[in-house]
Amino acid sequence: MADMLTARGTPAPPGPAVPSTFTFDAIGTRWCIDTDEPLGGEVRDRILDRIRRFDRTYSRFRPDSRCAPENALGQGRPGWRTLSAMARPSSRGARS
Repeated sequence: MADMLTARGTPAPPGPAVPSTFTFDAIGTRWCIDTDEPLGGEVRDRILDRIRRFDRTYSRFRPDSRCAPENALGQGRPGWRTLSAMARPSSRGARS
């Protein structure tokens, strides 16, 4: 499965003024890293590489992640909930 991580040159959402912002989308959300000085290309690449490795290991949405076998093992077993199902909000115990 191809990595879905992309760096963007778009500005960060409005907030306190900082000299430099590195903005990118990863693991299901937008990230902004504010620094006093711009991050060098090697540092940005290391950040993106680390996040790619984390996503490849722990993503419940990727069939090639370490979590995928756990999801697959329980398919069809009574009472078994996949990791994806466990992450969904439950309506049990909700108050009206």
